[in-house]
Amino acid sequence: MARNLSEELGRPNDALEYQKQAEQLGESEENSKKVRERLHYIILAEELADENADPRRKKKQMEAFLRRHPESVGALTDLAALYHEQGDIDKAAELLVRAAHSADNLEYWKDAVRLWLKNDMADNAIAAARTATRKTRGQERLRAELELIKVYLVVNNLENAMEHINGFAQVARKHEVELTPQITQMLYILKGLCHNQKGESRDAAQVWKELAGLDLNEHAITIAQTNGTPKRIEALAPQYSTP
Repeated sequence: MARNLSEELGRPNDALEYQKQAEQLGESEENSKKVRERLHYIILAEELADENADPRRKKKQMEAFLRRHPESVGALTDLAALYHEQGDIDKAAELLVRAAHSADNLEYWKDAVRLWLKNDMADNAIAAARTATRKTRGQERLRAELELIKVYLVVNNLENAMEHINGFAQVARKHEVELTPQITQMLYILKGLCHNQKGESRDAAQVWKELAGLDLNEHAITIAQTNGTPKRIEALAPQYSTP
C-alpha cells in the first residue's frame, strides 16, 4: 500500500494523504484512527528531534498531544523516556503502563515493573506484573506469569513465588497454551533459584539435575532400534569428513 511505503520512506505527510484516500474507500474507523494518530505523532516527533530542543518544550508538546490522543503508544513511551531521564521514575512507569494497555504488549509491562523495582516500589511492581497476567493471552500469558514469579523472587516473597511456580502447568492448561522448551527451561531456573533463596539446597540441586537432564535429552541423545536392540546414538558434535 502506498501509505505504508510512504511511512517506511520517512514521508509521514504523504502517508497522511494516502490515508485520507483509504478512508474514502471505506477503511474502518477504528483502524483509521490508529493510523492517523501514529502518523501525526511521527510528524511531531520529527519536529522535536532537534538535540538542542528544550526538554520542557518537548514535554509540554508531548503532553498536549496525549490530551488529544491519549492512547498514542509512541507519545506515551517517548514521554516516559523523558521523565526517566529527568529522574521521575514513578511517572515514567505510569506512562509505560498506559502504553501497555494501549498496545497490548507485555514488554511495556516489563519495563514499568523494572522501573518500579529500581525505585524500591515493590507494591507497584507486583500490581503491574499481576495486571499483565490478566491482560495477556497465549504464549504471552505464560511469559507474563514468569515475569510475576521473577518479581516475587526479587522482592523475596518466596511463598508466592513457589505457589505460582507450582501452579504454572495449571495456568497453561486453563488457557490452552503449550509449554515450549524455552518457557519450561525458565520455569526450572526460577524454581531452582526459589529453592536456593529459601535455603533448600537439596531441592535446588534436584532441580538443576532435572534441568541438565532435560537439556541432554533435547540436544544429545536419541534411541534407535538395531535388530530389536536399543542403541544409544551420541549426537553432541557434528561429524566432518576428511578432504
